[in-house]
Amino acid sequence: MKATELRIGNWYNSVKWQRPVILEITDIVELYYRCDGAYNDPQIDEMIEPIPLTELWLEKFGFKSIGLNGQVFEYPVLMGGENRFVIETDCKTFYPKINFDDCCWYGFKYVHQLQNLYFALTNTELEINKEE
Repeated sequence: MKATELRIGNWYNSVKWQRPVILEITDIVELYYRCDGAYNDPQIDEMIEPIPLTELWLEKFGFKSIGLNGQVFEYPVLMGGENRFVIETDCKTFYPKINFDDCCWYGFKYVHQLQNLYFALTNTELEINKEE
């Protein structure tokens, strides 16, 4: 995982400790400090891992399964006008769609990729649903 893929607010696995710890990036300087205690640590790419995107993570972000064998999830908040953000999955890769039309040229597999795409499309953060 490259540090250049990350934004403040992304979730990642820190593998500095004996077992991965899920952390949120709140500050880029803080991220470097967590990895080695030194700013701009060249080893950061080896100290963090992406979090695999799963149906559970979609639910944490507030997506709801809308049937179709549990492989289609819809975000309950409209994205401007009547546009709906939908994720289809084959349980390995996740394919983002707007109103069931492709909105990317590729699927993705990690939480931070979903967060970054959502931010690029809406200019707002994809927050974890704290009601559950």
